[in-house]
Amino acid sequence: MTALEWALGELGLDPGLARDATPLSGSGNRGFAVEAGGRRLAVRVEGRETRGLVDRGLERRHGRLARAAGLGPEILLDSPERGVLVTAWVDGRRLDETARPFDGSLLGRLARCILDLQARDGFAGLMDPWKTIDGYLDDAGVSDPAGPEAVGPSWTAAGALRERTPLRETDAVPAHVDPVPENLIDTGDRIVMLDWEYSARGHPMWDLAYFAAEADLAPEETHMLLERAGKDRTADDFDAWCAVACLVSLAWCLARRRRAGPGAGRWRDEIPRRRGMWERRVSSLLDMRGVAFRPERRRP
Repeated sequence: MTALEWALGELGLDPGLARDATPLSGSGNRGFAVEAGGRRLAVRVEGRETRGLVDRGLERRHGRLARAAGLGPEILLDSPERGVLVTAWVDGRRLDETARPFDGSLLGRLARCILDLQARDGFAGLMDPWKTIDGYLDDAGVSDPAGPEAVGPSWTAAGALRERTPLRETDAVPAHVDPVPENLIDTGDRIVMLDWEYSARGHPMWDLAYFAAEADLAPEETHMLLERAGKDRTADDFDAWCAVACLVSLAWCLARRRRAGPGAGRWRDEIPRRRGMWERRVSSLLDMRGVAFRPERRRP
């Protein structure tokens, strides 16, 4: 019995419905849309390549807190042991399927969602992006991040950037951590966040910066997002956090390449794109601030 069939059976549904399930796009897990009893369900099955990278216990805790706050979908079945999560389908438009540029009302809904999340209680764990980067590089088997198959020469910028973007636990707030456009649904009234698997407490700028980097926001879109979030681009060091966000994504792709083994073709193609995003962010940061980055020492 497949994980999808098991999940349907646990919900009292016909496991045979799995035959008509529609696969959903995703890079880490397997997702399916299932029509059952007049309802549409979203079923997520943990992917082999991401096993061990996610604390499923925290995901369960945070997903339920998010649902109670109206920030996440209704959870119908949650089995961390089996790596299966079933939620009610959220009607709306995913932000990666939304016409660009984003308008101010949508960005305002996103800003309110993130600020509402930051005001919540009960979130645990700590997402320090620099520890995350180090962990992903270790998982990728990278001994020299400045090497051509890793981050490349631009790794020399990481040392000073690390000093500019510390995470003090006393400043940490609840964060989704992975607010890529694919994980955000605009219902017209609010933004609903999907996939709480990386959620934790993090820097107050993290979710805003990570979304801006992943969505490749234009300057006017960035201005509207920060204005509606009540943030100052310079005072809050927003551009530095965007650069860190790009480095986290690059390091994650390096780890996925190693885990994928013979099936790593996708990641071999994705890594140069992610490296380019990181390099552009760092170059822009240098141009805007005149920062003198000193070389980062190589990892032992």
